[in-house]
Amino acid sequence: MNPVSHSLLACISLGAFLSSQGIHCVPSSLSANEGRSGALLADGRGPQRRQIVIDAGELSALVGHDLTALVFRRDGNVSPDALTPGTLHASVSIGIAAFGPDEVRPDLAANLPAPQLVFSGSVPLPASPDARARQPQWSGSDVVEIPFAAPWRYSGGDLAIELQYSGSGTIWWPIDAHEDPATGSVQSFGHACGGRAAVWGTTNHAADVQLVVGGTASFQFNGAANAFAWFFVGITPLSSPMDLGFVGAAGCTFDIAPILSLATAVSADWTPDPAVGGMAELALTMPSSPLFLGAEIWTQWLEIDDGAITTSNALRCRIGSTPPAALVTTLTQVGSAPPRVQPGAAPVVGLRWQ
Repeated sequence: MNPVSHSLLACISLGAFLSSQGIHCVPSSLSANEGRSGALLADGRGPQRRQIVIDAGELSALVGHDLTALVFRRDGNVSPDALTPGTLHASVSIGIAAFGPDEVRPDLAANLPAPQLVFSGSVPLPASPDARARQPQWSGSDVVEIPFAAPWRYSGGDLAIELQYSGSGTIWWPIDAHEDPATGSVQSFGHACGGRAAVWGTTNHAADVQLVVGGTASFQFNGAANAFAWFFVGITPLSSPMDLGFVGAAGCTFDIAPILSLATAVSADWTPDPAVGGMAELALTMPSSPLFLGAEIWTQWLEIDDGAITTSNALRCRIGSTPPAALVTTLTQVGSAPPRVQPGAAPVVGLRWQ
């Protein structure tokens, strides 16, 4: 039997096993395979909320059945190290989503207007052995299972699952995750100036994988700890860079034509090294309309620290020309920060049913 046949047989066998055990995997294509990404079920960042919106097409086999538990499989690809035990303090709510995965809002309550609480309490996070030379399974110490207090009948429609949780005893329990390959692009222009530029080279950063329609993109700046920074957004660059020597910022330039500016502080918590500096971060959620496929924004930071002005490099950020496949979308909120939207990305979810 050739390797392809072996792989196909393994997938069919595991799919049959999961069906017999009453576990439905979302996305279904990852029931026997690792996702291309990873997520953290516990990471020590304090109270968190995670909302997973699943397209009805991924759940057609469950229509008319009762859901009895939520199951997560440990990650064996991005984070294959052995895991230490701990406890997850969690609540789980479930309900029909008001919007499909391609239309979710950066608003948890709007997406799940009628949540039903199905679990509240403590969940053990098991010790799990190193996964470098093996495929994590949907059983034993490779899974965290959250049983529902009572069965929840699924009658069809897009589904929203919301977890609110914090962890103790461990700050690291990675789980398998799906991420659509759709991506945007980021190009750096101009140059950064000031002390942090000497350390970092570029001080304005964004991730191309976050630049998709409907997604939240994080924009970061390496600045002086406790300084104030202004984040500028434009849709075009200046025809030529503006030299800021006339305001005492020799060697600094401003490169974009801004239409929006936001102010924030540079956090000192990021590193104790004053030469390295702190970090400022702002998040923008891209419009979900297909009209913005391939659209561009230009960004740049300006900082004032003890009267001294410095600027970052400029970024040309292009939203992906292809939208993520509308199977799943995740919203994540840490503390009181605004929710962040990840279209086409979510933990690989097992739904136990009967």
